[in-house]
Amino acid sequence: MKIICQYDKRLEGFLKDVVDYTLCKYGQELNLDNLQQIELMNISEFDLLKEGSTEEHGTKIILTSRLYDMLPSFSVENLESNPNFKMIVNTLYYEMGHVTDWKKYPKLYAEAESMDNLKIGLPALFWLEYLAEKRSCLKDGSNNSDFCKQFVERQWRAYYSNFDDIDENNFFYLNKVIPYFMARTIDVSVRKTYMNEISNELLIGYIDELSTEIEQMEKMLPFDEPEKLSSLYEIMNRYYKQFRDRYLPKRKWIF
Repeated sequence: MKIICQYDKRLEGFLKDVVDYTLCKYGQELNLDNLQQIELMNISEFDLLKEGSTEEHGTKIILTSRLYDMLPSFSVENLESNPNFKMIVNTLYYEMGHVTDWKKYPKLYAEAESMDNLKIGLPALFWLEYLAEKRSCLKDGSNNSDFCKQFVERQWRAYYSNFDDIDENNFFYLNKVIPYFMARTIDVSVRKTYMNEISNELLIGYIDELSTEIEQMEKMLPFDEPEKLSSLYEIMNRYYKQFRDRYLPKRKWIF
């Protein structure tokens, strides 16, 4: 496995220490046979704010420097209690979890990556993000409260859908975010507390139905058969139509 940082060799050495530290803590839970490279890139190279991603069919992890730039030093021994360092480790563990699952669920990941068939690709993306987030949010470094608070404060009038916009009116983006909310509120009482702050009744109904379906899907684990996502897609498709019917701006005719 290559571990590289092309723009700063000092950070490359630190990245290797971070990888060793993460594997020492969580390596027994992971299957990284397919992982060929981990690369740390300058956050300035990205248009969107992100911490990392798993790419090239689960063989490569890309990490961004955002959190690394906030560290007071590059000594793992002195950083174990640092919240940004904990998030760095959690991010790496999260992406390594995707690598692990990619090998375990190759058919689902192939559908989520290609999006050739949205009836499979969309629910596959939702499900795989949920599984990865549920695994990592139980570890040190997750800031669940800030994320959940921001999620419930948004309006989410998701009347259109595309792959590009990070907008609360985008149904596709909503379904990229909801898996994180669901995974970070596994505790029923915690989820109820946050959902009491949601003003959008349609969103509340959507989350409730997704919760029930997730419970059923978890009982089927492990599975890599795309057809087992059909009920999840039916819920997503039905609610997309409801969001669109309720929130799509009405055309104004001028005579």
